[in-house]
Amino acid sequence: MVTWEAWFTPALTGDRTFNVAVIDGGRTGAFWGFLFVWGGYTTVIASLSELVSMVPTAAGQYHWAFELSPPKYRKFISWFTGWQIVLAWQADFAAVLYLCGILIQAMAVLNYPNYAAERYQATLILWAVIVASVAFNTTLARLLPWVEGSILICHCLGFIVVLVPIVYFVSLPSKRHWGSRNPSTAKAFVVHELTNG
Repeated sequence: MVTWEAWFTPALTGDRTFNVAVIDGGRTGAFWGFLFVWGGYTTVIASLSELVSMVPTAAGQYHWAFELSPPKYRKFISWFTGWQIVLAWQADFAAVLYLCGILIQAMAVLNYPNYAAERYQATLILWAVIVASVAFNTTLARLLPWVEGSILICHCLGFIVVLVPIVYFVSLPSKRHWGSRNPSTAKAFVVHELTNG
C-alpha cells in the first residue's frame, strides 16, 4: 500500500535501499520494480477480497482463521492468530513512530547543515511523536475523519506525483545496465526486488 511512500524514506534517511534500486537496475529497473511490487500487492488485495466475499466479517483475521481451519484446530489457530495480530500491531506502531522520528530528524539535517544528528535525538523525537499522537487522538478525535480523508487525498495525489517523474526518467536509456545482453543484470534485478522490494 505504501509503495511510493517507501521511495522517500531511504532517500531522506540515507538508507542504501533506494540507491541500490537505481544503481543496480538503473531508472528502468526502478520503474519496472515499482510496477512489479505494485502488481504483486494487487494479488494480495485480490485474494483478501475473495476471502472477504466468502466469509464477510468485521472481526478480523482470527475469525477467518477460525472459520477456515479444520474443526479440531479451530480454537488454537484462532487464538494463535489473534495474539500474532496483537503483537504485530504493537511492533508496527513502534516501527512507524520510530520512522517518523527518523524522518523528522532527516528533514532537520537537510534543512540545517550545522545540525549534528545523534541517535538518541531520534529516540527523543519518537517520544515526542508518541505524546503528540496520544494528545491528538484523545483531545481532537472529532477531527480524525477529516485528517484521514486528507491523508487519502495526499496518498492518491502523491502516487501520481511520484509515478510521473519515474515514467519520464525511465524513457532515457540506461546502457550501463539494460543495454548489454548480460543475463546477470536480470538476475541482479530479481534478487534486489525479492530482498528489498
